[in-house]
Amino acid sequence: VDMKVSNLSTETVSTPFNIETTTSNGFSNIQTIPSISGGGSQILFAKLGPGSNCHSPDCTVNAFVDSSNVIIESNENNNKDSVTSPG
Repeated sequence: VDMKVSNLSTETVSTPFNIETTTSNGFSNIQTIPSISGGGSQILFAKLGPGSNCHSPDCTVNAFVDSSNVIIESNENNNKDSVTSPG
């Protein structure tokens, strides 16, 4: 799964932060972004468990940016997203 993480602020985030990915089949992964420029974006890739298959029959992928809450933000409510792919 490709994920696009964007910094909606004009300020550069120079503190490393985590992206936690979980799936409906129990897969969990944490990736660290070392920094992201103001207004910038980064693309991350996460495998969906053994064989990259999480469908049974559908697969829901959840992403949680700054899951350790190390970045001070004006809006803490836009750090999560999910998508369901039909099997």
